[in-house]
Amino acid sequence: MSVSLTCPVCVELFALADILKNATRSWPENRMVDFRCDKCGEETHVRLEDGYAEILAIVGAPGPATDTIETVSVPDLTIRADPGFLHVWFDGEHYAVPA
Repeated sequence: MSVSLTCPVCVELFALADILKNATRSWPENRMVDFRCDKCGEETHVRLEDGYAEILAIVGAPGPATDTIETVSVPDLTIRADPGFLHVWFDGEHYAVPA
């Protein structure tokens, strides 16, 4: 299944599978990962839940206050969190993004 999300800075489209392959860290308790846009170099945060993914803007500190910029439906997305990893199953693949 091809699912794409948009970089909020330069509007480059990224396949969800590429975001998951290149995610550098996760916040399992918030079901968030981050990745760096190949085009503009900006860090982007993505919230993953069973059945959907969201591009987020971090708007508050301290703490993870966010605004949702984009939401896409992803019927075959399954998420499980543990203290060390955010586990993601998508399109027949398992991704374990370290915390």
